[in-house]
Amino acid sequence: MLAHYNPDTGEIRGFFHPSVHAEIPEPSIEISDTDWHAHCDRTALKSVDVETGELVPYVAPAKTEAEILAAREAAARAECRRRIYAEADAETQLNIATAAAVDGVGTGAEAWAEWVAQMRATWAPLAADLEADIAADASWPECPAAARDLAQGL
Repeated sequence: MLAHYNPDTGEIRGFFHPSVHAEIPEPSIEISDTDWHAHCDRTALKSVDVETGELVPYVAPAKTEAEILAAREAAARAECRRRIYAEADAETQLNIATAAAVDGVGTGAEAWAEWVAQMRATWAPLAADLEADIAADASWPECPAAARDLAQGL
């Protein structure tokens, strides 16, 4: 089995076997079936030391600040959504909006709308603060009792 790798980073790009593949891209090195299986099932990822040509344990490149922020933004948005849906599923939220438009259900609907707005205003600053715990209850506005009671009653 041969492992084709990036000549600059040593990251393995693919595996080729001479009995199956007529052309094998360069650079490539011979690897054992054990290393191939371990890499493929992700129990022991490998890369190639570009200076020695030896198979070595894979070390992921450090993430850039932009990648870290993008991951935190995605996590904060997902946590915001999860928390809102924990209080009211999509159907209940639609019922709240409809009731507010038709009947003006009062303080419960107002409290719900204000809380959702607060939640949506929270995720971006929370994501930007690298020290903040996105999953901590203390990081998010608490759902007011009037909003929770309305959601549970619909």
